[in-house]
Amino acid sequence: RTKSKEAGYILVVGGSNDASTAAWRALAEHDERVEKALRESAVVRGHLGRDLLWEDLPPVLRELVVHSGGREKASQGWVVKVVNKAIVTAADSWDLMYGHLLAYRKQMEDPNEPVPINAKIHGVEIGKWVAQQFLEWRWGSLENSKRERLSQRGLTLEDEGARFFSEGLAEFQQFVKDNKGDPHVPAGHFSTSGFALGAWAARQRADWRKKRLSVEQMYMLDGVGFSPVAHPEDSGAREVSMLVEAALRDAQQYSLRRRQKVFRALVMKFHPTLTRKYRVPFGDEVTQFLEGYREWFLNPPAPPLPEDARLDDFELPVGDLPSFD
Repeated sequence: RTKSKEAGYILVVGGSNDASTAAWRALAEHDERVEKALRESAVVRGHLGRDLLWEDLPPVLRELVVHSGGREKASQGWVVKVVNKAIVTAADSWDLMYGHLLAYRKQMEDPNEPVPINAKIHGVEIGKWVAQQFLEWRWGSLENSKRERLSQRGLTLEDEGARFFSEGLAEFQQFVKDNKGDPHVPAGHFSTSGFALGAWAARQRADWRKKRLSVEQMYMLDGVGFSPVAHPEDSGAREVSMLVEAALRDAQQYSLRRRQKVFRALVMKFHPTLTRKYRVPFGDEVTQFLEGYREWFLNPPAPPLPEDARLDDFELPVGDLPSFD
């Protein structure tokens, strides 16, 4: 139905089959008003956690329908069924999930708190969905409009990044404990709480390599036994690389010159050209591990000062200063 227009749409709504659903989607592609209305409907449906009723539909969708032959209720029912089906079968369910997010945030005691990874509502794992959005945001693949809508609900990348980092630290420590000291996190691994630990580990090492981590974050990772390079997937090679890492950690407090000697000795011991001659196992894997560990071992940044530290604590007595006379 149109007002003050010479042309309009004629859409025969005779059921909620695939053809009717396809017709509504085609209409949405042609008319931005309909597309916007369907997206709003998806948000409402996600928020309510149930199928939409006629009164739940945006005015734009209701105004498009003209009833004839005294079949008003029947045509309304057909429209509602088609809209609900179009929402739940849409290729992009982002708006539907966003509606679930709004519902979950509404029931939270403190709406400013982060959404936990194991959060569920309406039978939907909304916590994992939120975590996935932030992963895409960090990688730059999340659309700007979606970023803005998340930000409007108090979900910022900065706050989520801090939460994601600290939660990952705790999950990694528990993982190592559960695996008897083995720090190797398989790609795609999820913890028992549903945390994407495999993705977290890959992200930290990528940021570490590209110098995107703060100095404090580097030392926090190192403090829980998280290395800047992943250990080999092969369990036998990993046993050797873990022994090598233990040796490197024991030597971290040495002077640079002494650390260089330790590192050179390990490289010479496991270099592939020598290990083949003397039959030392896993030379390739350990050499690759050493290469990834090299910068952190030989040229680490100065550790951050404690928050309560004062400059006076680090001043030398005047008598100890060198004389420039």
